[in-house]
Amino acid sequence: MSATGIAAAHQTQQTALAAATAAATAGLWQHVDPAAVAVSWAQQLPAAVAVVSGAQQFAAAAADPYLEELLDEYDLADAGSSWTRGRSPASPRTGVRWRRCCSNRRSRP
Repeated sequence: MSATGIAAAHQTQQTALAAATAAATAGLWQHVDPAAVAVSWAQQLPAAVAVVSGAQQFAAAAADPYLEELLDEYDLADAGSSWTRGRSPASPRTGVRWRRCCSNRRSRP
């Protein structure tokens, strides 16, 4: 698959995740009493936080496979390329550090 195709597939996945997250969160509003919005929404808030944080974790977990695919597409997956991959203290969740040989680019987490 081309880099454009890889990016499009990733974007489609992230868009679907965002739509599902929005729908699930909006569905919680069905349980909100218009006469007592603050109190009834407070009862739904733990579920809303769980939905949104779960979606954020899923989206973050999808980043590594996406970047791996792009690296493979550009033949940069080997350690001898101009990109360096490895455990980064700045990015403990993804565990990936990106450094390009060009000095005008900042390191990416």
